[in-house]
Amino acid sequence: MIRFFRHSYLQQLIAIVLLVFVLWLPSFFSPSSAADFLNPATPLYNVFARLLAFSPTLMKVFALLVFIVSAFLFNSMLSVNLLVTRNSSLGSLMFTILLCFTPEQCDFYPFLLSVPLIMMAIQTMCLLYQEEKSEPYLMNCGVFISIASMIYFPSAFLVVWMILAMVTMKFKSERLYIIPVFGFLMPYAVLFAIYYFTRTLPDSVEAYSAAFSSLFSGMSGLNTKDVVIFAFFGVLLLLSVPLIRSGNIVNSIQTRKKYGVTMILLVFGIVMLFVPGPVYCNGLFFFVMAVITAMALSDVKKTRIADVLLLIMILAAVTNQYLPLIKKVI
Repeated sequence: MIRFFRHSYLQQLIAIVLLVFVLWLPSFFSPSSAADFLNPATPLYNVFARLLAFSPTLMKVFALLVFIVSAFLFNSMLSVNLLVTRNSSLGSLMFTILLCFTPEQCDFYPFLLSVPLIMMAIQTMCLLYQEEKSEPYLMNCGVFISIASMIYFPSAFLVVWMILAMVTMKFKSERLYIIPVFGFLMPYAVLFAIYYFTRTLPDSVEAYSAAFSSLFSGMSGLNTKDVVIFAFFGVLLLLSVPLIRSGNIVNSIQTRKKYGVTMILLVFGIVMLFVPGPVYCNGLFFFVMAVITAMALSDVKKTRIADVLLLIMILAAVTNQYLPLIKKVI
C-alpha cells in the first residue's frame, strides 16, 4: 500500500479522492455544527457561515471542496520542500486520514477553512531559507496568519511560531523580526477601521478581549475513545520521529531546518488542543502529525509493518465515521 502511494499518478489521486468521499459521506446524514463556532473574533468565518446557512448541504459540500483542495496543496507543499520523496502522494493520504479521523472533523468549522492560509504561511516560511530578499516573504507570512486568525482565532499565535522559526533559521537582523508582526497587524488595522466607521468598535474590542481571556481555559472533557485516540497518536509520533531522524529525508541542512520548524509547530499544535471547543476541531496537531507521518512513511524500509499500521489507521477512521450512523439506523 505504501509503495502504491509513493507515486503520484492518476490512480493514486483517484484513490485519495474516493477515500475522502468515503470518510465524508456519513457527515451528510448528520446536522452541521457550523453555528456553534460563530464568534465575534472570527469575522471571516462568520461571513462564510451566514452566507451558506440557508443550505446545510451546500455548507458541507463547500467544506468538502476546501478539504480536497487542501489535501492536494498539502502534498504539493511537502514535495516541493523535499519533506517527502518527489512524486509521492503520501502527504495527501496522511492529511486525509488524520484530518478525517473523527466525525467532528468532517464538517464546516473554522480550522478547516483556515488550513489553506496556514499552508501558505508555512510555505512562505520555507521559501525564506533560499531567498536573499526575505522582507516581502516575511510580510506575506504575517498577512496570511492574520487573515487565517479571522477565520480560526487561535491561529493568531502562529506569529510566535514565525518568530521562533526565524530564530531557528538564524536571522540576525532585529529589523526582520518586526516585519511579520507588522504584516499581521495590517489586516487588523483595516478591520478595526471598518468597525470604527460602522460604530461597532467598542463592542468589537470587548469581544476580542473576551476571546483572548477564554483561550486555553481547558479542553473539553475527553471520553475513553478520545484517550485511546490520543494515546495512539502518541505512539505514532514516537515511532515516526526516530524513522525520520535516521532516514534519508533530512539529509541536508535545508531539510533539517524545515524539520526543526515543523517540530516547533507540533508544540503549538499540542497547546492548541487546550483551546475551548471540540478538541478534534482544533486541528493543528493533526495537521502537523500528517506532516510527520508522511515524512516517516516516505522513507520507511520495512513496508509490511508500515502497511499494517496504515491499514489499521484507515479502518479506524472509517469505523469512527460510520459507527454513529449505524447506531442511529439501529
